[in-house]
Amino acid sequence: MSLGQRLDEIERQKQCFIDFMDAIDIPIYSMTFNSSILPKISPTSLAKFKTASYISIVWVESQTDHSQLTDLWHVLRNMDFSWFKGLDLSFPSLFGNSHEALGHINLDHLTSFSGTTQLLIIIYSFTPSLRAIELTDIAYSYSSLLSFNVMPQVYSLGLPWDTIDIEDVHKAADIWPSIKELYIPFSSVLEDTANPFPRMYATLSYFTHLELLYITSVASGLTTLNHKMSRYLHETSYPRNSVLRTIRFRDSSVAYWNSLESAWDIDMGFHTLGQCCMNWNAGLPRPKWSSLKRLVGKGQISYWEPFYGI
Repeated sequence: MSLGQRLDEIERQKQCFIDFMDAIDIPIYSMTFNSSILPKISPTSLAKFKTASYISIVWVESQTDHSQLTDLWHVLRNMDFSWFKGLDLSFPSLFGNSHEALGHINLDHLTSFSGTTQLLIIIYSFTPSLRAIELTDIAYSYSSLLSFNVMPQVYSLGLPWDTIDIEDVHKAADIWPSIKELYIPFSSVLEDTANPFPRMYATLSYFTHLELLYITSVASGLTTLNHKMSRYLHETSYPRNSVLRTIRFRDSSVAYWNSLESAWDIDMGFHTLGQCCMNWNAGLPRPKWSSLKRLVGKGQISYWEPFYGI
């Protein structure tokens, strides 16, 4: 399919979406679409947004002009905020004057944001309902955020770092002291041949309320909870006073902390499970394939004290 044909197909899909919105006669409770749809939304469809409790918009343009912001303003103006629960805006590549222009939109009901640190700094004072943040830029100085404001109401945070710097993590924990969900790579500083979990625990010890950890790395041993990583996780003492309950890996493997038995229960991703069938390490207990959980045995109760110089 040529480029022109692909563009025609995209436009056709957009029009199908608009036609569908115009045709349906049922309440709309949740909507997800990209920003290129905004100029095409008819007044008839716009009126149906009043029943929505959640709207998610992904900004596909790298620049935003006044007309697009007006379209967004019309959508938000038509919302019935008496039962509205969340507005999610994502700006993967927004830059230039678009940052300042967005600051003039009423974002009182913005609950989830994905974009650059610069854009967050501009809009944060206008977003009292913000609860979840995903930063998309890398190697940014968070000292500017610290001088700007602390964000105690944010409970979910996605960080794009490719390396782990303890000082940066400490700054992030000062900015977002109430984080319960953290998305972070843990990639190039962790060698495949070494146990990464002691250093990971040391890094995470600053987030004292952290319950859910999502490891987003694409290029390290921590992309998967294979038999080696399972053994490392089992052998590493659980941190004292930690409330971490779940670790999710990129291959869909999940480790659940079993506080009653002081051990990690593990659900392996399908690909990882296949690898374990072929390469199961003799040092681990043999799995019962009728259940994907409890592949790691019980350990004695012991605690790890953080050492920040690791």
